[in-house]
Amino acid sequence: MEAIAEKRKVIFPISATAAGITWRPTSKDCLVIDKAELREDEVGELVMAEIYNPTDQPIEALWFYIDNIEETRGYTYISGKRDSNMLPPHQLVKKQVYAFGKPGSRELVNNTTIKFKTTCLPRVLAGAGGIAADQASVALHYFVYKENILPAVFGALDGVVRIIDEATGRSFNLHRPDLAGRAVSKDIWDTMPGGRTQAKPKIFPLIRYATNTKEVPTERDYEFDFDDEEVAFPEQNLWFNTKLDNIIIVEGLGIRPHDNSLYTALKIEGDNHPLWEIYTKPTHNELHFGHGHPLLPIDSPDYYGIPLFPGKRVIFAQTIRGDLPSEAGGVVHRATTAVIPPNNVTVALTGVKIEV
Repeated sequence: MEAIAEKRKVIFPISATAAGITWRPTSKDCLVIDKAELREDEVGELVMAEIYNPTDQPIEALWFYIDNIEETRGYTYISGKRDSNMLPPHQLVKKQVYAFGKPGSRELVNNTTIKFKTTCLPRVLAGAGGIAADQASVALHYFVYKENILPAVFGALDGVVRIIDEATGRSFNLHRPDLAGRAVSKDIWDTMPGGRTQAKPKIFPLIRYATNTKEVPTERDYEFDFDDEEVAFPEQNLWFNTKLDNIIIVEGLGIRPHDNSLYTALKIEGDNHPLWEIYTKPTHNELHFGHGHPLLPIDSPDYYGIPLFPGKRVIFAQTIRGDLPSEAGGVVHRATTAVIPPNNVTVALTGVKIEV
């Protein structure tokens, strides 16, 4: 009997890359060449990834290049530095391992794995000092399907995007009429959530990080807002205002704080969530992610995945549509009685991005 899906782990050793340059491998640069490129009768989805960086190479960001056409850095912008590694080797992770979505799911808001028809390749931005050859690598975990078994695996889609805010009990539905009643096939594969040719509302996995580019003050919350130059790049923006026309479902939140840090929270329409905020100091931090230090000894081999936020929260960063709210929100951080210098707090966010 033919397998429902073939699971592939494809490893790309990172070549020497100068600071500020993006490493752009081809499908021939992985360790087993024929695993990185699909056959004509196959489709694939990127389910998970790992960054191996034992020698602390400056992996500033990881994202992906789909079908030799489109990059994903607008919704996947991932730190690979040793201390803030967002996708550490699975065997070293003490808590949850991150997945881009739930493979095989018919629920559109969950089926956010990155879809591809030919290739899904890593892109790596080198930070200060550059990356040395063969000192780090990226492993991609694919599910690969023969096109003739797709209807049996996925069945037909109902075209409904169900949005539930677990913390408030609010629920709303969006609709993808182009997918309603359609059996999953190769023809519509990249129009599904996580695909590059979707119609709106477009649904993508969201995983990104940001580091403060300004001082974190004591008298107000720092918002990691690109428009206010509080982060370096638009891909690192963690403050979602209504002009973006996005709905953000927050699933995970992690932070590597400073000694002067006080709390971290989500702010939505002026209110912090959870209401008591989350106390985040370097050695007392329930939102810790990346290398285990300082919760563990500095020579520990262990890492922490990005923690799940207590109850999925939805930020309707869009103009008013029907019964959907319109509200700005995002990640905030507060210092104690002393400011935090630039480049000393790193925050990681995971969830779902819906472009409406």
